[in-house]
Amino acid sequence: MVIKHICFDIGGVANLRLDNKRLSDYADKLWNGELSWDDLKKALHPYPEGRDIWREFQNGQISADTYLSAVLKTANFKDSSENKEKLGSTLKAWCGIPYQPMLDLVGRLNQAGYYTSVLSNNNEIMYYNRSSEIRNIAHLGLSSHLIGCSKPDERAYQKLLWVTGAKAEETIFVDDKQANITAAEKLGIHGFRFRSEELSLDEAFAELVEFLQKKGLRFSHNF
Repeated sequence: MVIKHICFDIGGVANLRLDNKRLSDYADKLWNGELSWDDLKKALHPYPEGRDIWREFQNGQISADTYLSAVLKTANFKDSSENKEKLGSTLKAWCGIPYQPMLDLVGRLNQAGYYTSVLSNNNEIMYYNRSSEIRNIAHLGLSSHLIGCSKPDERAYQKLLWVTGAKAEETIFVDDKQANITAAEKLGIHGFRFRSEELSLDEAFAELVEFLQKKGLRFSHNF
């Protein structure tokens, strides 16, 4: 079967995470030392009364305002508009920065006639941040908060195929998490794990280009 559709994750693939030192410095400056990055990390995934608030937010089941209030409460911080704005800015910084070679690759796949898409576990604050620039290049962008489910839930991949009209065997899915790749492969999708945290970026990117070529894709690849 000929590959016609290539789908990309965002975090760890199309944009790269900031290291803890840079995030810590950013948080210290933004919060004037009143709330550290380590404290924020612990608070970002609150479980009040057994509820997974992060997952509910990620799946679009609660609003950004509700989520931010829960995080501030968990961090024992005042639930105010000012603090919510700061917390939103912190989440946007957590998105990382665009990985230009990946963005260039998506553009060249488009030029070669392939259909490209994005499938990301995301939320209404982070998804529309500038670090998600791949959305402006790919033909289609899907986020968990828009479709109501997160990878590796098989429904996320089924919705991707339904919306794009692509067949599983015609699709390649690129993600940095093995669980997400495994779930896609169970549906017949060709999976590739982008090893951005194990290899150098040049090595990880070269692996991806080689994989695409072995799958028969033809595109300009002189990066």
